[in-house]
Amino acid sequence: MKKALIVGINHYGKGIEDLKGCIKDAEEVASLLAINYCENNQNGEANFTCSVLKSSVKSNEQPITRSLLKAKIKELFEDPEADVVLFYFSGHGFQNGLGGYLATQDVESFDEGVSFNDVITLANNATSKEVIIILDCCYSGNMGSVPIQNNPISTLREGVSILTASTSNQYSWGSSKGGCFTNLLCNGLRGGSADLLGNIDLVRLYRHTERMLGAWDQRPTLKVNLKTSVLLRKVEPQLPLSILKKITLHFPTLKHKIQLDPEFEPDEGNGNTSKEDQFGDLQKMANIGLVKPVIRDSMYYAAINKYQCELTPVGKQYWEMVTVKYN
Repeated sequence: MKKALIVGINHYGKGIEDLKGCIKDAEEVASLLAINYCENNQNGEANFTCSVLKSSVKSNEQPITRSLLKAKIKELFEDPEADVVLFYFSGHGFQNGLGGYLATQDVESFDEGVSFNDVITLANNATSKEVIIILDCCYSGNMGSVPIQNNPISTLREGVSILTASTSNQYSWGSSKGGCFTNLLCNGLRGGSADLLGNIDLVRLYRHTERMLGAWDQRPTLKVNLKTSVLLRKVEPQLPLSILKKITLHFPTLKHKIQLDPEFEPDEGNGNTSKEDQFGDLQKMANIGLVKPVIRDSMYYAAINKYQCELTPVGKQYWEMVTVKYN
């Protein structure tokens, strides 16, 4: 079972500037994590069971205080039913001589909220096998660092992972439309960071956000102590697994080359359904970079001109994966 605590705080007061996009960030992250792609169900299948905490200024709604947030984090990390837990926070982050803090609505000087050190202590003591922490707040890169000034060393027990919007001394930029980092995070969760089978893990999300931020004065950080890679979300694959598994049938060895001819191309009307079916698979593999013509750029012209096709370097990687996993 996978569970998530998703927190978005817009409202602060006490001289602290309110934010505008954190609640939107939390809602969008929760909606994406909750559902996986399912080929046989257009509505998808359940993924993370998400609990969403959103700030409010309404008198009849409980504010997100440091005690409430710490209690909710502890409850999540010690959930006996969950093998994988995820904590996401979007709001203000503060830093002083004692360390970093996730700012809560009862923020005060030198008591800004839940300390990064407390979150890591709870994560390291968690009963869940895998603990994932994702932060979109200023100075979030401090999460997981040893509390010695300017010390970059991280102490995480096996199974704890942290993805943050910025380094330990950077702001996390955002607007009424949401945080820049979370916008890229959600883009990755929609499929921008997926492998060709539609799998998304934390490392792929980090690479996606880091690459997309480019030259911004904000760099995401990733700290992991993983035993296995945790699937965060699954989206529609670029290539159905049923077709990928055929890669070892079409290419008996890594160096095998398929001799093409006009009978492979359906538009030529030769009526060789066996070759046409095989060519359909090969074209799908070529479209995502697993197969390439040896000479011509186009599989169509390679077939018409009787050239060969072969596996690309990426295709060889997936050939080996299929051989080990499915054969």
